[in-house]
Parts: sequence; structure tokens; C-alpha cells
Amino acid sequence: MDWLRSGLVPGTQLMFEDPRVEIRTADVIDVLRGAADRSFEVVVLDVDNGPGFLVHPRNAALYGRAAMTDAARVLTPDGVVAIWSADRWPEQGRMLATVFGHYEEITQTVFRDEREITYQIYLATLAPAPPGADDVRHG
Repeated sequence: MDWLRSGLVPGTQLMFEDPRVEIRTADVIDVLRGAADRSFEVVVLDVDNGPGFLVHPRNAALYGRAAMTDAARVLTPDGVVAIWSADRWPEQGRMLATVFGHYEEITQTVFRDEREITYQIYLATLAPAPPGADDVRHG
């Protein structure tokens, strides 16, 4: 956490000053699994290179159905899960649509080290179930 507090990443000081923000140093899957239902407004995942371009295969579970089901469970009704990825991964989008009910894929181009790099950001939100339908997002 010291590297985050050090100012290495511009703008992070604002997180520490915002009373709504809680920063935890823990395994993300454990945090999601142990969190109370509807307790998070936002879950941001920027782990490894994203779901489709993993450097460490053990991180695949974070982007899998079980972890995403926990993320959907802990979201407030108007909450959002944001997943950064170094590459497109259409399978992730299809799974997010199934678990959350709605997702959006945003392509973001940045310039770094005199190069143009394109990243993907997946945003998943809970879509209300049709009246009388079972909630299949959490089943």
C-alpha cells in the first residue's frame, strides 16, 4: 500500500481523502466472497493484463463465473464492475451479460512511450429481471 500512498500513480491521493473509499490489501476473490450483499458501489479489476491475456494463469479465477457471480452479489442495484484488459476477450463479455444482465465494452486508446496502445474496459451492471422471472444472474 505504501507505493499507492507514495504518489507514484497520479490522482490516487484523492482516494485516500474520500470517506466513501475503502482500500484493502487482500486477495480480491476473498474480499468479494466475504463481502455483504449489495455492499459495493464499484468493483474495479485491473489485475494482470486482464482476462484474455494473462501472464499468471492463477489469475484466471478472478475473471471466472464464480468470482463474477460474487461481484454481482455484492453490487448495489446501481453499481458497476469495471474490468481493464490489455486485449479484447469476447468470451468475457458474453459471460458478463449472463451473470450481470448487461455489459458494455469500451475501447480506449492511450499514448505511452511514443506508442499508441489500445485497451479494453468492460463495464458490467445489474439489469433488472423481467417481472415474474427468476433471477438467473445469481443462480
